[in-house]
Amino acid sequence: MVHGVPRYERVAGDSLKQRELAIEYIDIANAFGSELVYHYAFELYEGAFDYHKAVFGNSSVEVALLARKLGKHYMDLGNNDLAIEKLGIAASVFQLDRKRYLALLADVWTDLGTTYGKTEKPQAAITAWKEVLKVLPEQMNNQKASVYHAIALNYYQLKDVDSAYHYAKRESVFYENVYHGIHIMMPNSCLLMGNVLMMADKKRLALSYFETGWRLSHKAFEEETTLALAANKNLSALYKELGEEGMAELHSAKASKILISLKNLR
Repeated sequence: MVHGVPRYERVAGDSLKQRELAIEYIDIANAFGSELVYHYAFELYEGAFDYHKAVFGNSSVEVALLARKLGKHYMDLGNNDLAIEKLGIAASVFQLDRKRYLALLADVWTDLGTTYGKTEKPQAAITAWKEVLKVLPEQMNNQKASVYHAIALNYYQLKDVDSAYHYAKRESVFYENVYHGIHIMMPNSCLLMGNVLMMADKKRLALSYFETGWRLSHKAFEEETTLALAANKNLSALYKELGEEGMAELHSAKASKILISLKNLR
């Protein structure tokens, strides 16, 4: 344990002192974290987590809140396995009193869906995102639209065309009905729908979505994502079939640039 930090065993007989010490570990860990000394910070956070379980009980809200905090820290550091472990603990505790902790559940399941996506576990990501839909309040339609996108994207990665289309369409319809198709996320929605329709071999309809996305934002086709990569590859092939060599070469070049960038990120 970090030098100078009080030991839990020294106050084992005093429940009040145990609680104070469990909280003190977090305060010290936060101090190390603020100075970017992450090795000590996480050693202390893990110590605080063990102490919280011993003092408050495995199913306590205190343990769940700390697990959520640790999960977010591990996400930021790219330690996805530990992030999933801690976020899963938080979710299981918050589920025990679902009505009371709806907002926290939505937050934790969102983080789990995001992290599973990063670790290329699309089925687990879909399960997490569907849990988000269950707990989001009815009025949070904008956030629901982004969840539809995430679910559709993961089904697309699984090559489940029907399911991907179902959720991509729900996202697209929302932006059309509420914002008349003018929304900051609409270009990415078009890219996803175009790629799904290409997978379904509906090329003409796919082209219409791609062209709508292109009209709304050229930048969406330049993002360093596999979605933009596939969209540019598909558009290049479509324009080549139509004899529009200039546009075919444009999107082929964009695809090549994105591919190089993605390889460099690995």
